[in-house]
Amino acid sequence: MRIPLAFLLLLLLATPGVQAGEPRMAVIPMFTQQIVLRQPPDWEVAYLYEDSTTSLAKFVPTDQSLFDWQEILSVDAYKGIATQSTYGPDTMLKAIQGEYASHCASPLMAVQLGAEYINGYDSDTMLLSCPALAEDFDGGMADEGTTGLYIAVKGRQDFYVIHYSTRSSHGNPPITPQNYRDYLALIQPLLLCEPGDDVTACLAHQRPSRPQAK
Repeated sequence: MRIPLAFLLLLLLATPGVQAGEPRMAVIPMFTQQIVLRQPPDWEVAYLYEDSTTSLAKFVPTDQSLFDWQEILSVDAYKGIATQSTYGPDTMLKAIQGEYASHCASPLMAVQLGAEYINGYDSDTMLLSCPALAEDFDGGMADEGTTGLYIAVKGRQDFYVIHYSTRSSHGNPPITPQNYRDYLALIQPLLLCEPGDDVTACLAHQRPSRPQAK
């Protein structure tokens, strides 16, 4: 496992001077670009990983852990996939949906929530909810319900997946098509930025999101 020192420093020092309980911005360099997002108040970095093809960062509330969480925020990057012209955000989300369905003991709810641009880059959003997992999968326990809000962003060369997941009781997902924007607001602004941009520069380059033409 190789974790660049700059990666750690940017995560910890993205917003200097914040007080406990106040929101802060996390700057996460991942391969050729970097994700910038609002780190929810009283959340912390729980896991960092990078190899030659994959980069991961996971956040949990301070009173939870990577192995015992009720909510988790994950940022994943996959090197080089965005150079494939036929591979779009919807393709990435359908692949995630298929993998999730294969581990779900009950019918998986999958709702496409719409395509947008994030700083001019194609993105798509999907809600996935499994009432009960057939086995331990992606941090969830067998016979436990999980619900995740997934955002796929196609960068210049690499693909980025941001997902906010919660554990849920059977048939009662906390995130729904009606309230998902409330959960998105916890991590917004969400930006894909150029290497070396600090938070101020990245926010200055922000472009309004707008529906993606189909």
